Amino acid sequence: MMEYTAQDYFNVEEALSRIRGDKNTLKLLIGLFVDSEEMTGLEKALAEQDYPSAAAFAHGIKGAAGNLSFTAMYNISSKLNEELKLGAPNEETVAEYYAVLDGTRAAAQEAAAGL
Repeated sequence: MMEYTAQDYFNVEEALSRIRGDKNTLKLLIGLFVDSEEMTGLEKALAEQDYPSAAAFAHGIKGAAGNLSFTAMYNISSKLNEELKLGAPNEETVAEYYAVLDGTRAAAQEAAAGL
């Protein structure tokens, strides 16, 4: 499993630069991302071994994570998406996804509190 820094979980400066420094908008987007239907949908689809649906949710997470500078989540959701397109994902990848999810939520919460 990869080791990530706090900035890998969420690069606040980069995210702010993408939205012209609007902290209120970033706060809103952080909340929408971490509580998204894609996050809960992926969890459910993985539990039910519905890999086509899981791939679609992982793809959505990958796009949102990339746009919002959640680098670690972008990387693992990209890897998970590729594996899901081929069928069942590697158990290590799924475990890493959940570890990154925890780190991402913690980083997002900390960043939102500081905005």
